[in-house]
Amino acid sequence: MGLFSKPEYIEVEMDFIYDIYTHPEEFDNGIISIEAYGNILDTYKYVTSSYSLKDMSLYDNGGYEEMTGLLRNTAGKKVRVRFKTKDGKIKDAKILIESLADAYNDERFLKLELLGWGVGDKSFSSQV
Repeated sequence: MGLFSKPEYIEVEMDFIYDIYTHPEEFDNGIISIEAYGNILDTYKYVTSSYSLKDMSLYDNGGYEEMTGLLRNTAGKKVRVRFKTKDGKIKDAKILIESLADAYNDERFLKLELLGWGVGDKSFSSQV
């Protein structure tokens, strides 16, 4: 432990929500934000990730609306989250987009590009 200790990575499955009503302007701009939540290293954490469409044809052909429709029904769905830890403390976390594609068996989710992410002790959303 200390200054030169290497970070470690832990992957866990977490419940998640998609709350279109927290930021309705995101829907109009082709952005999808989801929030995973759960216990990691004996601490309850919230991880949010926002994505934009890499393939704008999904916005034009209705694929984006179908994807957000799937996300609204998240009951029983989980995503994998990769936590970066150092000296037993969480330093960073990201939702793995591949696991979102796996959760819905829908490769269109792989056409999303990560815009931003965050990890914290409080929800970024109004529903959790």
